Amino acid sequence: MILITLPLLLCPVHNVLSSKQTTVIRDTSFDDLKGEIEHLKEEIKFLKQNHIIYDHRLTQIEPISRDINALIEMKQKHVDYLQLEIFSMNISRYF
Repeated sequence: MILITLPLLLCPVHNVLSSKQTTVIRDTSFDDLKGEIEHLKEEIKFLKQNHIIYDHRLTQIEPISRDINALIEMKQKHVDYLQLEIFSMNISRYF
């Protein structure tokens, strides 16, 4: 009789222990997720700060880039004009 009742008595104990283990696992998982969320929040904050810094740098570089492009266009027009002048001078020698 003792053999029959003993397994029956251990079953509730096993169930209680199993439920405690899942609770501990859930708590650990919840804490892990909470830590990961905090880490991601910090990473987002860092990325936003970097975005602001890079955006500021770009706003400083854009006018300089426009000036350089305008200068390049002017020089190219001047070179084109000089090439046209040289071409005209070479043709005028033959006429």
